[in-house]
Amino acid sequence: SGGRAMASPLHGRASASHAPSYLDGPPDGPDLPAGPGARVLYDRELPVEVRAGGEEDAPEVGSLETLRARVIVYYATDDLTESPAGGALTYSRPAHGVAAAGMAAGDAGPAHPPLLAVELELSSEADLFFLHACRCDAEGFAALQQAQRLMVDFEELPAVLVRMLNACIAEPHQHLALLALGPGGRGRLAFVQNLHFRFLEILALDSEEAPEEDVRAAAGRRYHAARGALRAARARLQDLTALVKLK
Repeated sequence: SGGRAMASPLHGRASASHAPSYLDGPPDGPDLPAGPGARVLYDRELPVEVRAGGEEDAPEVGSLETLRARVIVYYATDDLTESPAGGALTYSRPAHGVAAAGMAAGDAGPAHPPLLAVELELSSEADLFFLHACRCDAEGFAALQQAQRLMVDFEELPAVLVRMLNACIAEPHQHLALLALGPGGRGRLAFVQNLHFRFLEILALDSEEAPEEDVRAAAGRRYHAARGALRAARARLQDLTALVKLK
């Protein structure tokens, strides 16, 4: 979104009192949520315009930040069974619509049990203590569907989020993600389309800052993951240096 520069709302904060085509990293990384019913469906960085002060008090132009978005889906685990061949978890009942997020019609894929909740998590590599989440269950989605006149079912929400996040990456001048941070750790994430003659809000989700223990745990995981990546890069550099010396 261009405009005047602002100090980043993410900086100077105290600690909080790819299918694989849409994954930047492996789905079994250090941030994978615990529990057999949770699955990271999406994990990528994208530009997000962050505005401090809440929806009404926010400035007209915010600070453009690179945030990591993760879409996490939570399934009922009553029907989880263990496959005799290899011990893989399978499900006896499919959920409808979720497969559309990563697979074309007709593609074979695992069946899923009923969808319980969808979470869109936003974090920042520039601020280890920034962790906001938009969480929606079936009851909350029913109210959202009526208020915003959505024409999709709850089971289709993961696919919709993946599609909109990818659009913000592929066409950042036409598809925008706006995060307004308000008091009390609350916020509002809006997906907006630039129609050239007006901005059209497609979907808006309430967000909330994660509890302090979750923020600290996530910061610790990301710190150790960054240290591991640094060690791997140093080892790779040493290998290349040794190879150059041999030649």
